[in-house]
Amino acid sequence: MERKIKTAVLFAILTFIVSAAIYSCDGGAGKEENANPNNNNTEAPETFAEQQTADEDKSAIDELGEFDFGGHEFKIFNRVNDGWANSRLDREELTGDVYDDAVFNRNRNIEDRFNVQIKMVVYDDQGKVRPMLKTGMGEYDLYTGRNAEAFTFAQEGLINGINEFTYIDLTKQYWNQFLTEQFTIMGKKYFAVGAFNFSNLDMSYV
Repeated sequence: MERKIKTAVLFAILTFIVSAAIYSCDGGAGKEENANPNNNNTEAPETFAEQQTADEDKSAIDELGEFDFGGHEFKIFNRVNDGWANSRLDREELTGDVYDDAVFNRNRNIEDRFNVQIKMVVYDDQGKVRPMLKTGMGEYDLYTGRNAEAFTFAQEGLINGINEFTYIDLTKQYWNQFLTEQFTIMGKKYFAVGAFNFSNLDMSYV
């Protein structure tokens, strides 16, 4: 259970940090309030911090609370195909590339906030994960794989439903609400697409 909580917290945070940065660019809900001529609240915030608080959209707040994982090494078994999709969940250094640097900074923020160390192990053989899961190997905290395989994993009971994770709130704005509903089977949710899933934008097809 503790392992599930660790995985869920970090998974949710991975999606939040990028989406919060995207959201901050458009100014948030405060714009609508300030544009309303009938707004009777004439008391202006005294500080910049107060203005930020007044403008912030509560749906973008992760509400995870405070956690200290004692320097735990969070190991990701990450399927990567650099030829066509941005699927790397970590970067080793800043390169000057906007996307890569955002991934790097996001993960360093996660490490500082939750006192963890993110370690990514890369693989490209899509047949590797299923045997590892079937044998119960717990070497990694998070596995990523080809989406076509994920449905098989769900049928075989090899992955946990999102419903089981306390700290993943699929109603938050950084999750794709439409796809969440499409991926719901008999009230259970095994799959979700969020703001950190750039691969679905790199290659979408029917």
